[in-house]
Amino acid sequence: MRIDEIDSVNRTARVGLDVTVENRRQGYGKRCFGLLLRYCFEELNLNMVWLLTASFNEVAQRLYRSLGFQHTGYLPQMLFRGGEYHNVEHFALLRSGWMTQHKNTAPEGV
Repeated sequence: MRIDEIDSVNRTARVGLDVTVENRRQGYGKRCFGLLLRYCFEELNLNMVWLLTASFNEVAQRLYRSLGFQHTGYLPQMLFRGGEYHNVEHFALLRSGWMTQHKNTAPEGV
């Protein structure tokens, strides 16, 4: 779990999470992102968080959308894997959207 590229003037940051192969599809990503987003919006008072993911990572993209992230664009052929170039997708989540979605709820695991 990480928060980087924090911009205190514009109140934005990049977020990310890596889950090992053997721990995938067990809900850890959703739980970790719930805690991470709560920290970003409620403690750091950020207005927007964003992330990048490979175009072929459809499982992650479904997770991000389920958390309220919006697909905001892509970077063409930014990633070279398996002998070919792939797009990198950009997703963002605004504080207002997160607060509306999580009004009066505690994140899972807290």
